Amino acid sequence: MNSKLCGIIVSLFVLSHLNLNAQIILVDKTDRSVVAFAQVTDEKGNTIAMSDMDGRVCMDGKDGQAFIVKHLSYEPEKVKISHLTDGDTLWLSPVNYNLNEVSVSARQLDYIHLRAYFRSYQQNDSCLKYFKDGIVHYYIPLRGKRVRRHMEASRLLENKSLIAKDRKRANSVIDKYITTPYLEGKTLFERIKSQADAFEEGLPFAKLFIGGVPTGVCKQDSLTRRVEYDALALEGGKREGKLFGYTTRIEEFVQTEIYRRRTGYQSYLDLLSHRDYRKIFYKYKKDNREQLVEVTDELYVLSQAYVTAEEMKQALKEEKEALGVEENYWLNPAIPPIHEYLQSVLERELLPAE
Repeated sequence: MNSKLCGIIVSLFVLSHLNLNAQIILVDKTDRSVVAFAQVTDEKGNTIAMSDMDGRVCMDGKDGQAFIVKHLSYEPEKVKISHLTDGDTLWLSPVNYNLNEVSVSARQLDYIHLRAYFRSYQQNDSCLKYFKDGIVHYYIPLRGKRVRRHMEASRLLENKSLIAKDRKRANSVIDKYITTPYLEGKTLFERIKSQADAFEEGLPFAKLFIGGVPTGVCKQDSLTRRVEYDALALEGGKREGKLFGYTTRIEEFVQTEIYRRRTGYQSYLDLLSHRDYRKIFYKYKKDNREQLVEVTDELYVLSQAYVTAEEMKQALKEEKEALGVEENYWLNPAIPPIHEYLQSVLERELLPAE
């Protein structure tokens, strides 16, 4: 009797730890088109897989394990691998961006004004270490000049318990990579189109060359109005450097933008969101292991309009003279939420920087 009971317990234990896998297809719930370039993460926010051009993605995990499917154009979906079988379809609901259409008048226009929410966060070995977010204004010139940037509100949080564990060295390098996103004079799509050799709009995958020199890969998905630039795809997937005994290796550097229109000229008036993702490995001299650092910068446009130079000057003056800022600006329902696990860590373990 005891041996049979032990056998049953062992069998249940083995079954509960079996690895399961399934290849599914991600599909837009409204127009039934496949969803390419969707990101699949585990419950701690670690990237597990990415859907291909046909919307297919392979999931592999233990029975009961949950995954989150995310895409800047769609609401996140949480699924358990035990509920999936090969060939299943996962329907994704498009995000509803409620940006007003921009009207153009006959007056002399000088800038595109964007008001946006940004967040930049850093994970060291999958643990959230730094977080910065805020409301920022960009004034992008229509003719030459430099982009003007003004911060309306911001906060900087740190995981002080992780920082306390950093080893002190004679030549220490601070591993803080978070930043306020900087927008160049042209959108990602505009820069690729104007600089790359023989760039063809609409191709789902294209190697990019400037003056015959390979500079990365561009992926376009007109259905989700998404453009992605992988800067390291043609460099063997990495870029290395050394400083003060530290060896740093960048293995991923991907920029993504989503626009309101599916085809045609994509200016900052069409921009809905911008995202940078960097995966960095570094170690000091003969350390036994490398540390993995993942940095994500996200920007979501809240409003956009043409303005004159005088209107920009007046707006900057009013913003500087403002007595207060919007409290809890990060709770704006127009802002897509951060991964729920990272949100819980943010609330429990991070404190304002001194």
